[in-house]
Amino acid sequence: MSIFRCCYSIQGNISFLSHLDLLQAWQRILRRAKIPVAMSQGFNPHTKIAFGPARPVGVESLREYFDVELQQDMDLDDFSRKLSAALPEGISLEEVKSIEVGEKSITALISMANYNVWVDSAATGNISQRIEELLAKEEIPYLKTSPKGDKTVNLRPGIFALDWDGEKFFMQLLAGNSGHVRPEEVLSCLGIAREEATRMLRTDLLRADGVRP
Repeated sequence: MSIFRCCYSIQGNISFLSHLDLLQAWQRILRRAKIPVAMSQGFNPHTKIAFGPARPVGVESLREYFDVELQQDMDLDDFSRKLSAALPEGISLEEVKSIEVGEKSITALISMANYNVWVDSAATGNISQRIEELLAKEEIPYLKTSPKGDKTVNLRPGIFALDWDGEKFFMQLLAGNSGHVRPEEVLSCLGIAREEATRMLRTDLLRADGVRP
C-alpha cells in the first residue's frame, strides 16, 4: 500500500466552505479521481484520511495538508496526475510526497500556522503601539464560544509573532492538537472587528521547530 502526504492551496470563493464541508468535498474528489483509498475496519468503516488543522471559514490558504492511505501501491506521479485532474476551481495540488507506515500523522506534526491579514486602513491608527502593548501582556484573556459552551482562555502563549508592515499583519499562531489561536481573535484583541479584515491568507503550516511537515 502507499501513503501520500498532500499539500494543496485553496483560494477564492471555495475558501468559504466550512472545515467539515471541505472534508466531504475531498472525499468526492478522491472518488472522482478513482483513487483507491483504504478503509478502516469495524462496524463503522471510514476512509483513511487525516487532515491538518481546521482552516477558519473565509481564510484562503497556500499550504493545507492531508495524509491518505491507499488500498494498494500506486505510483506517486500517477496519483498526483489523477488527483490534479479531479480538482475543482479554487483548489490546486501544490506538492505530494510518500511517507512510510508508522510515521507521525500530519495532525500530530503541525503546531503553528502563519497568516497574512489585510484590514481596512481606517482600523490601523496607532497600530504599532497597539501591537506593542498587546505583546507586552503576560495574559490575554479571550472568551471562546462553541457548541459545548463558553470558555475564557489565555491567547498570549499561542501568539508567537505579530507584526505590521504598513500594508498587512503577519501572525504566527498556535495551531494543531495542542490548541489554536485564530487571526480574528488576535484582531479582536487589537480592537479590530472581523468585518474590517479585507483578506486573510494562511501562508504556511509548520512543525514546532518551524519546518514544514
